[in-house]
Amino acid sequence: MALSNAEKAQAIRLLGYPAKTLTAGTTSYSKILSDRLTGLSDDAEAEARQLLVRVAAIDGKLESALDRLTALKVDSIETNPREIEMLKGERSRLIRELGATLDIPVQAKSGLNMNVIV
Repeated sequence: MALSNAEKAQAIRLLGYPAKTLTAGTTSYSKILSDRLTGLSDDAEAEARQLLVRVAAIDGKLESALDRLTALKVDSIETNPREIEMLKGERSRLIRELGATLDIPVQAKSGLNMNVIV
């Protein structure tokens, strides 16, 4: 079963592309990326879905970790001060793995995406 439009949009966002990358007729549209997301094997689709779920789970853990950030120690319970850093590292690793699975390069984190027309 092919990736849903929501799964494709989530993958594109995680990989650093504009939301309109998959919308034909827009200046951000990329037929190459669109074709790569629609031409996946069943195994690649299953792996991509699993990676999207794992990234979402880490995002939830990051939100929880931010809530705990103000307290380093409560009674005998001590929090890990490197938790957020470790979660972000794992999130980045999963996103790189997603890019490799989809054969789509991860864009730089700068948020600046430029298309060159020749």
